[in-house]
Amino acid sequence: MGTTRKKMGVSQRIMIGLISLAILFYALHATPTLAVRTCVFYLGHPVAALTSGIEEETDAVYMTLTDPPFETATGSDLDRYEVRQYGVIYIARFAGGLQ
Repeated sequence: MGTTRKKMGVSQRIMIGLISLAILFYALHATPTLAVRTCVFYLGHPVAALTSGIEEETDAVYMTLTDPPFETATGSDLDRYEVRQYGVIYIARFAGGLQ
C-alpha cells in the first residue's frame, strides 16, 4: 500500500524557478549597501565586496568604499558608486573615482 505522489509539471517548475530568482534579486538589492556590495561582486572583486566598509556621502546618492579594490586595467581604485532607487529595489553602478 504505497502512497502516490503527484509529479510537478514543467510549468510549475518554471514558475518556482522564476519566483526563486525574483526573491534572490530582491534580496541582493533591498538596501543601498547591499546594492553596492552586489555591484562590486559583479565587477569581479568578491573579497572586497564582503570586507570593505561603505560610507554614505552627504548627498545620499553616492556611496564610497573605505577599502576599495584596485582595478589594474585602468590603474585606479573602484571607490565611488552611484545608487538609485527604482520602486522597492536599489541599483548601484560605478561612478568614477574621487577627485
